[in-house]
Amino acid sequence: MALVGFLYMAAARLGTEVAIDDHFTPIWVPAGIALVAVLRWGPWMALGVGIGEALVSVTIGIPPGVAIALGIGNAIEPLVAVTIVRRLGMGDSIRRVRDAFVLLVAIAIGATVSSTIGVGAFLVADGVDLDGALREWALFWASVVLAVVLIAPLVLALIARGRDIEHRASRLLEASILLLSVVLTSSYMLDGSHPYATVLLYPLFVWGALRFGVIGASGTILLATVVAVSYEIADPNVLPELGLDRTASVLAVQAILATAAIGNLVLAALLLERDASRLALQRSASALEEAQEIAQLGSWEWDERDGLIRTSAEFQRVFRVGPEPTASLDVILEHVHPDDREALERSIHATLAGDGGFSVEHRLHRGTDERVVLHAGRMTSRQGASRSHLVATALDITERTSLDRLRDALVATASHELRTPLTSIVGFADTLLEHWERFDEARRLEFLRIIRTQGRRLSNVVDDTLMQSRLDAGSLIVAEDPYPVVTAIEEAVELAGIDDVAVRCDTSLVAVGSQEHLTQIVVNFLTNAVKYGRAPYVIDVREIEQGARIEVQVIDHGDGVDPSFRERLFERFTRGPGTDAQPGTGLGMSIVRGLAAANGGRVWYERDGDRSVFSCTVRRWAREHAPR
Repeated sequence: MALVGFLYMAAARLGTEVAIDDHFTPIWVPAGIALVAVLRWGPWMALGVGIGEALVSVTIGIPPGVAIALGIGNAIEPLVAVTIVRRLGMGDSIRRVRDAFVLLVAIAIGATVSSTIGVGAFLVADGVDLDGALREWALFWASVVLAVVLIAPLVLALIARGRDIEHRASRLLEASILLLSVVLTSSYMLDGSHPYATVLLYPLFVWGALRFGVIGASGTILLATVVAVSYEIADPNVLPELGLDRTASVLAVQAILATAAIGNLVLAALLLERDASRLALQRSASALEEAQEIAQLGSWEWDERDGLIRTSAEFQRVFRVGPEPTASLDVILEHVHPDDREALERSIHATLAGDGGFSVEHRLHRGTDERVVLHAGRMTSRQGASRSHLVATALDITERTSLDRLRDALVATASHELRTPLTSIVGFADTLLEHWERFDEARRLEFLRIIRTQGRRLSNVVDDTLMQSRLDAGSLIVAEDPYPVVTAIEEAVELAGIDDVAVRCDTSLVAVGSQEHLTQIVVNFLTNAVKYGRAPYVIDVREIEQGARIEVQVIDHGDGVDPSFRERLFERFTRGPGTDAQPGTGLGMSIVRGLAAANGGRVWYERDGDRSVFSCTVRRWAREHAPR
């Protein structure tokens, strides 16, 4: 508050140096400071304003009573203006045309209050006539309005956008040229011989508003006002050709500048509102584009006015088409699967003919990649338009379709792989319970072994399903422990129950990760080799990548994986041609791939002559894996 009072006094003291009739100045700068202070920092700032005004008034010889009245009036003025501004919804700076008009109304009412109190005090003290009082009131009011209109928006804009102002050399050069032009043109207008050159200033004011917003709009007119005041001080009759006295000439200049200031302020506010609307539209478009990308939802529309099809960025990505508008449906149909193209094209044409909307699920070919898309659209009319346009969306449902297929495969697998062992277990258990006495000991043991075998088979199905679920959910925990590779291999051979397996493994090789996972990988490879391959079976372990990794190969000498199936060998719920006779969930190789990846390795299959080679890698233990 003290700082505001000091600034107010300094500006007021400067203003009195150009006072007319010892009372009034052409532009009362302190009024602008007062409004900004109260608007930005609260109503208590008005106390500093009032004290500052009273003190300055006393120092220039104004009677104490009048000085106090001036202090009260100038303190009430920003309070009234700010109250109106707040009530009518303006913020701390001008951002809309409505804000400009709200500020102008508030300034006018606030200036009316202070001018009435101030002139009334002089009227009572000096006993001037009513006509003189009205003339002084008009001058007082105009000086306050002009100051606040010029200074308040400028300072508020600088406070709000000070950090965002561009400082590029080109912008600084443009601003310098603009300000110099304002000074020269104002001087030309006010040199006593070209009073009608005012029209030359207006393009400069508009230039400032267009290029620099509120700062340019208020700054250029403020500079012109400074020049005008300077000329008024040097020559009391700045408009001699009109035959006006000093007060009338000042009022004329004030009217010219105030009119320009108000018009330019409204123009700047209009431009700000336009830019804000444009920015909001860009943000909405960007948000929509991001939402479409996240949802994998592209869109396109056909407008009857120009017959062009326009596509969104996500549609362009999914369908791999360019952004250029086109009149041909080929941009929609080009990559649609040939078997689905006719149905989609027929649905679109039917919709264009007014036959409701369409919803078509179709495949999309993108080189080796095939996607599944749900295409839907309908005709609609824009507000206020008589013509229609077609709006359509294309939702990439490949993952959802894949999940549906996996769900169906899981149900089918569970139905088959669970029912078979359960049937055997229940059947043999019922037989033993109902006819126990009819069978000898050997027969009973045979039935119990069958029940145990089928129970293990059932347990394996459940274990595979649960393991695949953990892999899909990313919840598999992998230890970072060292372990001897040969130990994992030996455990795998024992669990697989295969005797004729040749193991070639350096006993000094140590891997890092989960020993249990490597054991399961090798078990799955071995059981796969026994089911579909032929002996001899070999496990070959070696170092690769300059000792950074260890490769484990499980080799059999069967016919190998069908070439048409090799790309899908490690996918979930897939089984090769001719394997239906063997029991299995179709999850074994998928689990192998997931376990290897979780341990920082990979798996692959290759055919080497008459050998089928299933390989996986694990990380080799090194000192950097040791805890510190």
